[in-house]
Amino acid sequence: MVALLAARFREPETLILFGVALAALGGAMTALIFNLSPSPITLAEVLSWLQGSVANRDWSDLAWAAPPMALGAGLCLYAAAGLRMLALGDETAALSGLPMARLRVAAVAGAALLTGASVAMAGVIGFVGLAAPHMVRGAVSDDPTRTLAPSALAGAILLTLADLVARVIPSETELRLGVVTALFGAPLFALIAWRAARSWRA
Repeated sequence: MVALLAARFREPETLILFGVALAALGGAMTALIFNLSPSPITLAEVLSWLQGSVANRDWSDLAWAAPPMALGAGLCLYAAAGLRMLALGDETAALSGLPMARLRVAAVAGAALLTGASVAMAGVIGFVGLAAPHMVRGAVSDDPTRTLAPSALAGAILLTLADLVARVIPSETELRLGVVTALFGAPLFALIAWRAARSWRA
């Protein structure tokens, strides 16, 4: 649905608003599962997924997620040249001679596949995908093409560190990974946004 919307609307604000609407719809459907499920086991599984965790995951889970991830990574690599042009502005991208509409759809579809496969496997783990690209962007001269692989590596490192923190913090029950990433990721992302706002004013 997001890829179809990206093909129809060029304005990033419109795409963001549609994304918010789709996220709200997904949240409503999750709440509907809570409301209608007669099984407490199902409710516990859904709650665990909403809090995010990589516990009890094995190679079979990765095998299910690998095909859509591989397809998503391929689409992102295919759209890399278009991402570089879009970073220079819509007018420059339109004059580049590249099939920007196709590349835009490929980038959105690739990101959706990568995100969807990850969330399906590990649950909702927030702020890793937002913080990782900003952490490596300065080292790659703000080039979106060069940001893809370092962002994936930085995200994996952040996820591993957050999982270690969740396991070593003393508590009666082990903290969920998604809770830890939200607690540490939200202030970090706020700091990144503040620095970005300062640079834009300058």
